[in-house]
Formats: sequence, structure tokens, C-alpha cells
Amino acid sequence: MKIGIFALFIFSVLALSGCGMFSKNFNFNEVDFAYEKPSEEKSILPLIYHDRSNLKIEKATQIINGFMKTDTVKSDSSAYGYFYIHYDYSKKQDPFIDLSEISSIMPIITVPFNVVFMIVGVPLKRNIYDMSAEIYLFDAKGNFIGIFEKKQHWKRYFGLYYGQTPIEEISDEYKKMFREILEEIGEDSSRMNGLLKAAGNLYESDKAAAYTEIYKIIKIK
Repeated sequence: MKIGIFALFIFSVLALSGCGMFSKNFNFNEVDFAYEKPSEEKSILPLIYHDRSNLKIEKATQIINGFMKTDTVKSDSSAYGYFYIHYDYSKKQDPFIDLSEISSIMPIITVPFNVVFMIVGVPLKRNIYDMSAEIYLFDAKGNFIGIFEKKQHWKRYFGLYYGQTPIEEISDEYKKMFREILEEIGEDSSRMNGLLKAAGNLYESDKAAAYTEIYKIIKIK
């Protein structure tokens, strides 16, 4: 009975203190990219989503609406090209302190040593997070007119009973990276709008040839 109560107490402490085993996984499509639209002179002519990206069209549209002149494109012929959004997110786990190696060196104090580690919360592992955000822009003919990208690299340390995947921090970082990209696009919007206008509006008859050109760029990744 006492053992059962003690086990329940330990489980509760671990759960409430943010044990890594209870961490949620980061989901990019759950990030809310609610950006204020830039001024008219820093907006891009309407583009349509290139559907071979690794995120949902609703999320891509939410991001792109942060710099397009119109919120939605009612028909392909009202657009001037394509946008392609790509992100990468990876988490690598490395042992920070290997207790098994220490135990083999000091077998006599194995139990008290491990207990001390559990009590004081010395880091036992670390996660390495790599993130990238990219936006590619193409005109109606599929000609590449620009790529904008940001990267981030984090390390986070974890103990036996603390440390979670920093979902909120990762989400905020992605919002920051894409916001910075949109600001860069806004600064270069005059040049890019000139290129989009020169190629003309997007028509269904041009789509197959345009996609062929787009694939040449995005397959380089």
C-alpha cells in the first residue's frame, strides 16, 4: 500500500513538473501566423500557392496574406505568379551525462550518486532544435524571382523530472522568422512587382510549363 502511494506521488510530481516524457510534439500547422498587412507600396501582387510544399494550404495562405495586396485570389487569371513556402524542423537528442558510464567507474556509490542526480535535477540529456523558414516567389511563367530564408539553431537541457519541448518558444521563433522574411519582401516589393507585371497574368495554358520551371528550383533543396 505504501509503495503504491509513493509511486503515485512520484508520478504526480513528474507530471506536474514538466517531465520530458509528457512533452507534446511541435506541430507547425498549429502556429497562428496572424500578421498585420504592410502598406500598399510594400505589398506583392497576388500570387497562388504552389501545392508541393510540406504544409497545409490554409497555413501557407495565412502566411502569404501578410504581404499580398489582396487576401484571396478569386481566379488564376487574377494572379501574377506562384509562391512556395517551405519549413524544416528537426529535433536531435544527445545524452548530456551518461550515468551508466559513471556507475561502471564508481560502482560502490552508484545508488546514492543517482539519487543525488534525481533530487538536484542535474541535466541528463539535451535536445538540439534546427529550424528554417523559406519563401520562394515565381512569376506566371515559372521564372524564379526571389528566395527569402531564415534559420535558427537551439539547444535545450533536460533532467529526469523537468524540461519540455519548448513548443511556445518554437512557435514564436517561426512567427518571428516569417515576419522578418515578409519585411524583407516588402523592402524589395517594387522590383519584384515589376518582374511579375512584365511576365503578365497567370493563365491555365501556361501552368504546366510554369510548374516544370518551378520544379527545377525546388528540387535543388
